Formats: sequence, C-alpha cells, structure tokens
Amino acid sequence: MDAITPTVESQNRPVNAITAENVQELGRDVFLRLLVSQLESQDPTNPVENEDFIAQLAQFTSLEQTTNINENLESLIGQSSRQSNMELVNLIGREISAQGNILSLQDTGDATMSYVLEENAKTVEIDVLNEHGTVIRRLTNLGSQEAGAHQIVWDGEDHNGDRVDAGTYSFLPKAMNHDGKEVLATTFMRDIVKSVMIGEEEPLITLASGKTLLSDDILSVQTQ
Repeated sequence: MDAITPTVESQNRPVNAITAENVQELGRDVFLRLLVSQLESQDPTNPVENEDFIAQLAQFTSLEQTTNINENLESLIGQSSRQSNMELVNLIGREISAQGNILSLQDTGDATMSYVLEENAKTVEIDVLNEHGTVIRRLTNLGSQEAGAHQIVWDGEDHNGDRVDAGTYSFLPKAMNHDGKEVLATTFMRDIVKSVMIGEEEPLITLASGKTLLSDDILSVQTQ
C-alpha cells in the first residue's frame, strides 16, 4: 500500500491551531481559554508558528472590538428608547388626534367630528351613538362633499333637541356617490391622554374615553 503524503496545508498548520474561520463563532472568553489551552498543550517539536500566533491574536482583537461596538450600540439604543418612553409622560392631560370614531362631549360646548372621504359623495349623513350603541342623533342634509378631509360640528343635542350628558360618544358617517354606492369614510378622533403605562413592551397610552393607543397611533398633539 502506498504511503499517504500529507498536504502542504496540514504540514504547515498544527492540528490544534485555532483557525480564522471559527474565531467569529466563538465568544471572546471561550476564544481566550482555547488560545491558552493551545499554548499549554502544543507539541514542543511542532510549536505554533509566530505568524500563526500573531494571526490568532489579530482575530481576537477584531472580535473584541466588534463585541465592544455591539455592546455600546445596544446601550445607546436602550438609553434612547427609555428617554423616548419617559417623554411620553408629558402627553398626560394633552389632547391628541388619532384614527378612530370616539367623540368626547363636555358639559358645555360642541364636539367636532372629523373624517376623510375616499371619493366625491352626493349625500352624507352622520349618526351619533351613545355608549350602548344607540343612535341618539342623525345629522342629515349635509349636502354633497368632495373627496378629502371634512369636519362637522355636533351641538351636543339629541334628536329631541335636548342637551345630552357629558361623556363619551361615537360617530359613524355614511356617504353615497352619484351611482348610489357607498363611499369609504375614514374617521379621526380627538381625546385627552389620561395615563401612560411604560413596561418592557411598547408603552400603552390610555385616553379619557377609556380607549388605549400605542405611541405610533398618535397623529398629532395639541400645543399647550
């Protein structure tokens, strides 16, 4: 049987050498332990070449720098996130706008209903509902409206002309085009921020109406 001739690579590199390919898969502590173990157990007749040792140290230095950079970035991101969450506390007591159909009525004054029509509408009417879902007022004869944003004021009265109690209501616009087909209407609400709950997950914002939002749901904040 012919003798097996070792390749050049196996002759020049010790069997127990740490290669550049596997350094990236190791943590820095594991890498150091393996490096020290390699130096202690290396064959005196076949020690690690200087260039191999230097290359391994260079790989460790690169790994160390990369690890430190990642840790610093994670720390900065965490600090930025905590600061942003704490700034949300400043929203308490302020009026915000978001997508939805909640309508808050005070003891006096009107309430504004905001919506956006996807296309031109020939007729538009709006139902105002109480907390039980009962229609207490229907605003009709609003005329034709073009596509885009619209605001309608509700005087706070029911269909009998009586002032209703202050509280939380909802509104549903219904629009029809010239072909008698329904036009999509997206509603928007304005409400007061009551509390902000900050936890491990995304902060939860509670409104005076009881509705909860995420910070990304807020479209605008009324200036103080």
